[in-house]
Amino acid sequence: GERILGHPPEQLIGESALQFVHPQDLSAISEALNQVRQRPGVITSIEFRFQHQDGTYHWLEATSNNLLDNPVIQGIVINARDVSKRKAAEEEREKLIGELQAALDQVRTLSGLLPICSSCKKIRDDAGYWHQVEEYIRDHSEVEFTHSLCPDCARKLFPEYYDDED
Repeated sequence: GERILGHPPEQLIGESALQFVHPQDLSAISEALNQVRQRPGVITSIEFRFQHQDGTYHWLEATSNNLLDNPVIQGIVINARDVSKRKAAEEEREKLIGELQAALDQVRTLSGLLPICSSCKKIRDDAGYWHQVEEYIRDHSEVEFTHSLCPDCARKLFPEYYDDED
């Protein structure tokens, strides 16, 4: 008890233990206790956060059953174990899955046949529209274009800046 819950047993007798349950888990605890009271012989299991004596919350998994002396319930037996490490691993796994899904959603690759005009080099999309190469690739990948002139085109477009000997 005290090792898992972090409180001496006398602090945890009866309803006083509920003061250490995380506020968001109180309604689930109340519902589970009602089930235990109303359903003799049925084992009820629940996971909830419990405040340790140091102020931190630990995840507990509790299994409850009532001690029935027909028709009166004489008591309730609760077995609890700390599952904080497992819950942290599950949360980390969910976080990683979310990050991977977001990364996959952002990854766009070009593959397959790409219809391109032999003359102007425009590319035809799936709807039959023609686009400049830069526009099409930018919209279907993570590529950003910068523009420059190769030496052959620079010489052709601006011959006044070049000697014929170069």
